[in-house]
Amino acid sequence: MTPSNLLVAALAILPGDARQGARIFTEQKCIVCHSVEGKGGKAAPDLGSSSSRAYTPSLLASLIWNHAPRMWSAMAAAGIPNPKLSEQDAADLFAYFYAFRYFDQPGDAARGAQAFKDHRCAECHSLSEAGPGNATPVRAWRSLADSIALASAMWNHAPRMREAMASRRVPWPCANRRHP
Repeated sequence: MTPSNLLVAALAILPGDARQGARIFTEQKCIVCHSVEGKGGKAAPDLGSSSSRAYTPSLLASLIWNHAPRMWSAMAAAGIPNPKLSEQDAADLFAYFYAFRYFDQPGDAARGAQAFKDHRCAECHSLSEAGPGNATPVRAWRSLADSIALASAMWNHAPRMREAMASRRVPWPCANRRHP
């Protein structure tokens, strides 16, 4: 792909607004049948629930396309008009799906437990109550279900964590590892 083709491809991607996507999800009556994290209808899949899916935006678009005839029949039976979506509406809906992690790969608990051990997190944190370092237990981390919020919380906590680790002579995680 040439640099000019890459530029054209990049310009073709519309930035979406997750808040607008949430509004569209409700206004276009998607929420009548679908729910997001338990809020909404129960006739169709909960789009915010955890599953083993590994969807991409393209795969989701194809699933919607293939499901459309059944969906339109169900909507007609319920008296719901077919939604009309602009390109921007679709971009906003996809931003909304990204915001609640619809496209995220499911976590791997075994890898997470191994990283917790390898990086010596348990020297200060426990899973359910104050740990040996009197640090906040993992169960109390408000950002645990949101990978972006977790990264933000860890970043903001890093200076205090670094001091605590230095006082215990615990090496900084990944200090001796090369990153891709």
